[in-house]
Amino acid sequence: MQSSVLEVVVMDKDLVKDAFAGIVRFDLNEVPTRVPLDSPLAPEWYRLEDKKGKKKKGELILAVWIGTQADEAFLDAWHSDAVSPVDSSFGSTQIRSKVYHASRLWYVRVNVIEVQDLVLAEKTRFPDVYIKAVIGNQLLKTKPVQARTMNAFWNEDLMFVAAEPFEDHLILTVEDRVGPNKDEVLGKKPSSDDVEPLKKDKDKKFSTRLQLRICLDGGYHVLDESTQYSSDLRPTARQLWKKSIGILELGILNADALHPMKTRDGRGTSDTYCVAKYGHKWVRTRTIIDSLNPKYNEQYTWEVFDPATVLTVRFG
Repeated sequence: MQSSVLEVVVMDKDLVKDAFAGIVRFDLNEVPTRVPLDSPLAPEWYRLEDKKGKKKKGELILAVWIGTQADEAFLDAWHSDAVSPVDSSFGSTQIRSKVYHASRLWYVRVNVIEVQDLVLAEKTRFPDVYIKAVIGNQLLKTKPVQARTMNAFWNEDLMFVAAEPFEDHLILTVEDRVGPNKDEVLGKKPSSDDVEPLKKDKDKKFSTRLQLRICLDGGYHVLDESTQYSSDLRPTARQLWKKSIGILELGILNADALHPMKTRDGRGTSDTYCVAKYGHKWVRTRTIIDSLNPKYNEQYTWEVFDPATVLTVRFG
């Protein structure tokens, strides 16, 4: 435990010397803790990085957690909750119970200040310019500014939500409204093959400049659910978390006299499971096949940081 980082390295086997294929790094402070009695942690996909930390092609699926000696029986218990499905359409992975950890969400605040030394195709007009910002499938724009010079000023905030591990890029585009429903791209950051960096003179390395202030805001909790039923009120930044005030234990026992949701062999039946969410952790019981009176008898635990948070249990 003297190290603070776990490194998982993927190597390519060779006769002479094994070649480096990629690496996944985990900060031990960010690795979830598995409390005994919980189900196995669900594996997730992670993008491989090169030795300099840049994302590269290829993904590795694995599960990582900090546990106790109770986990020594993990390998023996891996298939203990799996039964032979009645319906061949069910895979064994669909009926096992799992514990999931949702990604932490951060606010990304982009303060667009100004742009200087715009270069227009038409030299006889001033720009009607705005900034377009994109993160993943989120798109925001500043208000358009009808400049009287080749500079434009906004001092406008654009607010995004980003999920760890921040694989989506922030892409900024400077666009000029040259006519109704017609915009011309003046520059893009980061630059791409289809948009060249703007220069006033090919012999001079001088481009249009965009002044920004960008920050990750983790001092607040990103609201991704109703405030009346929030299961987590903590800030995003783990360093700001208070110590837990206790442990919440949930026992999911059984259900009786369920309404049949499907027909199998000429009779009504159901294949049911339960889902429970609290904070960043949510669980799914094993699926009980072909029963209107399922018995789960499973137990799950959560750390409690605020007594005003809500535990949500759903049945499906």
